[in-house]
Amino acid sequence: MNPDAARDYVSGSILPSMGITGRPFDVSPPPEGGTRSSLFLIRAEGMPPLLMRAFAHHGQAARTAEALRHLDEVGLPAPRLIYHDLARRARLLPGPGRAVPFITVETWIEGRRHAGLADPVEARRAALEVADTLASYHAVTRVTWGRPSAPVRGRFLSFTSYTLAGARRMAGGLASRGWLSQDEAVRVVERFDSWRESIAALAPHNLVHNDANRHNFVLTPEGRIVPVDLHRLAYEPFAEELINALYHFCRKDAVLASAFVEAYFRRAGDESRRVFESTRGFFEPLNYLKKMYQRAARPGGGAVDRDDSKMIRWRGNVLAMEGPP
Repeated sequence: MNPDAARDYVSGSILPSMGITGRPFDVSPPPEGGTRSSLFLIRAEGMPPLLMRAFAHHGQAARTAEALRHLDEVGLPAPRLIYHDLARRARLLPGPGRAVPFITVETWIEGRRHAGLADPVEARRAALEVADTLASYHAVTRVTWGRPSAPVRGRFLSFTSYTLAGARRMAGGLASRGWLSQDEAVRVVERFDSWRESIAALAPHNLVHNDANRHNFVLTPEGRIVPVDLHRLAYEPFAEELINALYHFCRKDAVLASAFVEAYFRRAGDESRRVFESTRGFFEPLNYLKKMYQRAARPGGGAVDRDDSKMIRWRGNVLAMEGPP
């Protein structure tokens, strides 16, 4: 969606839906752009700013709307959904280059993403607020896993079966690209399979952001942390998200990592700490396996580069995996 089409869509669809047709407004790119959607910041006279997301694909737009609705229902910090247009219909405006994609509009979260915090003291303090925020998300639980819209009676595959099938697929893919030998891939799969009963016993599932990195948490001027870019929201065991957050927010800083874990469990409690400690041996190698697979599968990636320090480190963590305690 180009800027002219965005302005026409705002004036012709969004403002009328809000009952403010004809009000002066401005549409501009936000300070930080998105990767899978076109973003436009809407500033209408007399109103807080809004963020319009224009998606080429229905699925991601629907997941975004669903996630924001769900977070509003459970009262967690997040942008609020204001408007969406997910209808499957002819989506053209007059004029060249004016195809209308699928649209969501949410409240704009003013502030700075954690990745943009230059002051180490401020970044550390914000990281500990991220830990507390993640714990508040994970405190929301339910029996079934998957997206908020997943059937109440459960999915065809259990979380355990789905996850172990994914581990087999990723290990096979890494073996085909030369990052694991065939024997190593077999050993990795066997080691993951040895955790089947332990992981199957995890219940209930926790509400997870599923993309907890430094670009997806905003520090507001009031000092609050608000998660954004929530289209991957789902119910799953919390341990992998905590491990992933430690990787992204603590940057090999052992002191900060220890403080991050303590900030998390101050809110999450001792039972969550027990679950984390008893399953970390599964979810940490799984997180590294995913990182390896994504790096190897990216365009232009996949070639075995024995000087790739990240892949070498991640590979060592995967191969060091042990069975359940």
